[in-house]
Amino acid sequence: MAVVFSAIKRDRQEADTRWLSYERFDTVIGSVVVVVAATALIVTTAFAFQGTTWLDNL
Repeated sequence: MAVVFSAIKRDRQEADTRWLSYERFDTVIGSVVVVVAATALIVTTAFAFQGTTWLDNL
């Protein structure tokens, strides 16, 4: 019985290791998307206030 549980545990660890690279890739892609979106918001706001008196008060 212990041999069966050992094999199941080993298979589960191998599957977890296989998916780890996908999780890292997903984190990198998510980080890039957030940074690009934040940059777009900052640029949009800068263009909106360009040439107004509000720009000098910020």
